[in-house]
Parts: sequence; C-alpha cells; structure tokens
Amino acid sequence: MDRVLRLKVAIIALFVSVLGASAATAQILARREHGIEVPRATVPPLVRFTGTLVPPGEKSADSLHTLRVFIQNTEWLFRLDNIEALTGTNYGWMILSDIFPPELHFTGPEDLLRALQAAERTGKPVSVEGRLYIADRMLAVTAAGEAAQKTD
Repeated sequence: MDRVLRLKVAIIALFVSVLGASAATAQILARREHGIEVPRATVPPLVRFTGTLVPPGEKSADSLHTLRVFIQNTEWLFRLDNIEALTGTNYGWMILSDIFPPELHFTGPEDLLRALQAAERTGKPVSVEGRLYIADRMLAVTAAGEAAQKTD
C-alpha cells in the first residue's frame, strides 16, 4: 500500500507541475503580446543650408544667421541666406534655435568637403544638403555645390 500511495503522490505532483508550468508559460506569453515596446527609430531631417563660407576672423553683419562650422578640422563661419527642411515639416530658420551653441561639424565624402572649402576662395554662395543630427551638432553632407543665384 505504501508503494501505491507513493505512486499516486508522484503522479499528482507531476500533474500539478505540468499544469503550473503551462499556466506560467501562458501568462508570460500573454504579457509579452500586450507589453512589447518596439523602439522607434527617428531619421534625422534632410536639410539644405544656403550661404557663404568665410574665414573665422571675418565679422558677420548678421550674427543670428551665422553658424560656426568645422570641415575636416578647419573652422569656418557659414553666413546663411536660407535654410530648408527637405523632409518632414519645413521649420526654416527655427532649426537654428535647436542648434546650441551655433556650431556644426560637417562630415561626409572628402570630395564634397574639399569642394566646400574651395568655394570659400571664390566667395560665391554654396548650397549644402545633408542629414542634420541636432543632438550631435553634426551635418552628414550628402550634396554640396554652388548655390543658384537669386533673380529679383
């Protein structure tokens, strides 16, 4: 009789543990279905800055629209004529209020960065497009060249 009792206890314990494990698994799965938080990746805005690059010693007539930029570890002043957000909402000049202190590091292909620095010697307005990483104060340059002249 002692053996039969032990067998019954073992079967009941096995039954309870299987039911308990499946119930716990069901609860875990149910929680996961409703509680999964997927991180949202935000793509930095694509922006276009238009203006003239000048050496840092020159004073700007309008300091509100001047950024200090670093291109290949060389400092420049970027006198801005226009700012456009090419993706998302176009906040224009309001983007500058998010860049504090007002400085950006330009990164990107060396040929584009060299072309920007060469444009300073001509004194002509340039247009620079890229992804603006505001928190890092960095512009990943995707396009650069001479800006179209305004016709008034």
